[in-house]
Amino acid sequence: AVASAVLLGALADNRESWLSLHPWLGGDAELMAAFALLALLWWGLAERWRGASGICRSYTWLSIPAMLCFLFMVQVPLLYQCIRPEWGASLVPLLVAVPLLLVVLKPKEYAWGDWWLMVLLLAAPLPLGLALYHGSELLGVLCGFGLGGGLMYLGHHARRIAWLNYGSLVVVLAGISLVADVLDSLTESGLVLIVAGLVMLGLVWLLEKQRRMLVKSIRENQ
Repeated sequence: AVASAVLLGALADNRESWLSLHPWLGGDAELMAAFALLALLWWGLAERWRGASGICRSYTWLSIPAMLCFLFMVQVPLLYQCIRPEWGASLVPLLVAVPLLLVVLKPKEYAWGDWWLMVLLLAAPLPLGLALYHGSELLGVLCGFGLGGGLMYLGHHARRIAWLNYGSLVVVLAGISLVADVLDSLTESGLVLIVAGLVMLGLVWLLEKQRRMLVKSIRENQ
């Protein structure tokens, strides 16, 4: 998994080898999307390996770092709208590849209804970040809260604590973006910063309380 990331970076940077990917991944947005797709590939494989009986079952732990890498990469364009519209044409193949990859790698243990929702949640952040460039920052943050809430719902419904934790993380990241980006014009006041910090602290406390309740419910029903 690490070697594949190193190889992708090397081929994207190399301009001499016939294996060079620089003509397609020369820009920052394309490279970020390619790494996000690679992380999603490893996450999908690790999810499938959970039901395997061979040696691959020992590598299911890869799903955690792979999904964390994916979420940290896609939260940047979604919550901070840093992908420019002119990059859209070059990103189309990678954006189309995300839902196709997830459909192909669907684990057998999950119903299609749950998995289609997962496909929607994980495929939406990059195109939404592209569409919201110089648009409503608040809308991007709301989409971030929607992504986190959707992952928490799927984690509870599919009885996957890891998915529940991923959703909690995205909700926290969206809350940070709300304070750092959307409320930026108000941060000249020290009182606003204090209030925003207290609101974030309360949000995290409520989120952790709800997460623990859902985890307890999942363990009792397993």
